[in-house]
Formats: sequence, structure tokens, C-alpha cells
Amino acid sequence: MKPRILVVEDDQFFRHMLKQWFEKEGYEPMLAGTLEEGFIGIAAEPLPDVVLLDIHLGDKSGLTLVHWARK
Repeated sequence: MKPRILVVEDDQFFRHMLKQWFEKEGYEPMLAGTLEEGFIGIAAEPLPDVVLLDIHLGDKSGLTLVHWARK
């Protein structure tokens, strides 16, 4: 099973670029464009192995997801 990377990034171009790169390197990228999608992705089964998180998601902070995941 390929390692899963959750990419939480609101910039569509950058998100797509990361998806292509991670797939080429043998990872299974999971994409989220909003903080809400990030919450869904981090709770998905099987859990992601790594989360690559944009700290500035529009008017929201990606750190909210970090604090929630720690609980």
C-alpha cells in the first residue's frame, strides 16, 4: 500500500502540481482545498501518513486543523 499524503492547499494550481509530483514519487495524494475538506481528509480511513498543510487558507488558519488533530 502506498503511503498517503493529505495535501491541504487552497491554491488549485499548487495543489495539482503537488498531486502530480507525489504520484510520480509513488505516494497516494489526498487533496483538500478548504479547511473543512482537510477535517474530512484527516479523519478518512485509512488515515493519511503525512499531512502537508497550508497555514493560510483564505480567511482561515490551517493551525485550526493541527489543534483539532492533536485532540
